Amino acid sequence: MWEEIKKTTPLLLLIFSSIIINQKKKYMMMMMMMMKKKKKDQNTTSFLLYTLTFSVAYQHRLCSHRRREFKAYSEYTNNMSDPAWTEVPIRTAATQSHSGVPSASWDNLTDRNVDPNKCGLKMADLVSRVEEKENIQKPYQNIEPDLVCVVLNSHGKLGSVYTQIARNLSRRGGWKRKKSTKGRFHMVFGEAGGVGIPFKRFSQVFRYDYGIKPLVNYNRNCKSITNKVMMTQVLQKYFKVDTEDGIFLPDSFLFWPGRADVSQRSDFLSYVKASSKCVWIVKPGNEAHGNGIFISDDVPAILEHIDSQPEGSPPWVVQRYVSSPLLLDGKRKFDIRVWVLLTHDYKVFVHKDGVLRTSCCNFNLDDFRNKYIHMTNHSIQEEHPKFGSFEANNELFFDEFAKKLESEGVDFNDEIVPQIHRIVRHTFIAAKPILESIEEIDDYNSFMFFGFDMIIDAEYKVWLQEINATPAIAKRLLGSISNDIIEVAIDPLFPNQHNARGNESKYGEGNGFKLVYQSKGKCEFVGNLPAPEAYEDNVEIEQFGGDDSANSKK
Repeated sequence: MWEEIKKTTPLLLLIFSSIIINQKKKYMMMMMMMMKKKKKDQNTTSFLLYTLTFSVAYQHRLCSHRRREFKAYSEYTNNMSDPAWTEVPIRTAATQSHSGVPSASWDNLTDRNVDPNKCGLKMADLVSRVEEKENIQKPYQNIEPDLVCVVLNSHGKLGSVYTQIARNLSRRGGWKRKKSTKGRFHMVFGEAGGVGIPFKRFSQVFRYDYGIKPLVNYNRNCKSITNKVMMTQVLQKYFKVDTEDGIFLPDSFLFWPGRADVSQRSDFLSYVKASSKCVWIVKPGNEAHGNGIFISDDVPAILEHIDSQPEGSPPWVVQRYVSSPLLLDGKRKFDIRVWVLLTHDYKVFVHKDGVLRTSCCNFNLDDFRNKYIHMTNHSIQEEHPKFGSFEANNELFFDEFAKKLESEGVDFNDEIVPQIHRIVRHTFIAAKPILESIEEIDDYNSFMFFGFDMIIDAEYKVWLQEINATPAIAKRLLGSISNDIIEVAIDPLFPNQHNARGNESKYGEGNGFKLVYQSKGKCEFVGNLPAPEAYEDNVEIEQFGGDDSANSKK
């Protein structure tokens, strides 16, 4: 028996201390251990010792709890003599008539001269005290409860931009973060492709349950311009109607493998026959980061490649390659990344800060197979051994580029920036019937951040290449652009009283965004695309200069 007591003493003490400090989960686990041990060795003495210890410790805990209750009740009754307790007439046995004690009068309580408790305090005194307390100015009395932002990143594809925006909102105050779309919230940051945003819930009960029209970071119809094929279709249709300001998309033709009835093969062959020999860049419609792209001047080889694709496979874009690009220092190719913001009321903004993504190799039109010469995506260039040797992260910012152009006698702000703004403006005008919200249907607001990729040719003409739906931002600009997005897209809908700069949109007043287009009314026809139903593994977020690796999963 004594041997059993020695073995069980440490566990007994642990159970006793756990119950005393109210660690319920821990001592329940102890009881389970005891039951298992009882079944294992069938030792009655040990089991009785465990049970006795548990009972004693539980009684000790219960007694301590009762002592605290008694102490609180004593303090309560001792304060009953304070006049404040008589401000509201309470009808209890103590107020009834007993041996000469006058009973409280419950009539005519609206009369300010009535003394209902017969204690020398009239209703006028009681009401004045209550009114005085209610009129006390409390700190932050007019500030509403914190706003709630749902941040979804279960697949690691939220991206650096929205991660930084959520962080900035939390730091400045007025916003709380949560990871689930259950319950009440004001804003949702979905992952790439809008994955996780509960669009169906918005159209059913959310606005009626909570009285909130939430804001989301994804436009359901954005594929109309971020998908290479759809963007080409939208702009081709637009250029047939409006070519006043010139065409800014290189000549492009669409091919659906096995679908001669919808492919633009005949138009492509007619164009080739009528024009001099040119170079083509061939892009798969469902790929990103330069995957599957190749360059060729051999038309039969291009058609053979497309014809070899399985029927029903994703479409291809065959686009005229800008074979005489403006070269950096006369040697290396580059493209331009422009950051664009679309707000809930269809205002389009272009940020004043942008970046050039540069190549590691000198430009050579005789070598089509060297991807480092022709494609300047960071995802490709960072594989080159000379990545970062010319510019940090192969990035040249607009202010630095403007100085280089100035030395060539070209004003960046007068010659290049207006072309950039025109391209962005006309792109969103072309897609407006599809992108704008439908007031009668959409019980939510949306904003979205885009990355426009452009290229400048040797004659300083700017051409649109493609549009990224999940753009990254260079690390140097991430913090400032994230704050600019908050001020332009979020603050006007959800005023933040913790924000010292106010709640009006600040573009043009220290904010980096410049308004380039503002909707003047709804289109007569509005198109709509289906919402993303589930996580798509092929949707990738962009990495910019290697800075976003922490926010993406390969």
